[in-house]
Amino acid sequence: MKTALVIWASFLGACGIGDCVAGPGEAEVSLYVTDAATGAAVRQPTFDTEGVPLTGICQDPSNQDPLVCTSWVIVGPPSRLAITVTAVGYHPATVKVDTTATMAIHLAVELEAL
Repeated sequence: MKTALVIWASFLGACGIGDCVAGPGEAEVSLYVTDAATGAAVRQPTFDTEGVPLTGICQDPSNQDPLVCTSWVIVGPPSRLAITVTAVGYHPATVKVDTTATMAIHLAVELEAL
């Protein structure tokens, strides 16, 4: 399994300016999933941690295809996770996150085509 190339990570004490998806006591991880060669958003990525599926909430869907999103948000209790990102036609990638010290993390994840 390949580890994702993380271009940037912004660790915030809050979700941002009015854009929180997480409720009280929850943390959120925003993943910007793109094609490593083109930089285009990847269509319908899936997420799991240790084989357990995670629900990604689409943020800013494309007008042409609602399964192509600028970012995907995963909400849950504060924790340390290894999140595996997969999509049809791409090698999986894994990112490690720790939301025990911050309630929101934003990561860029590049997937390499098969």
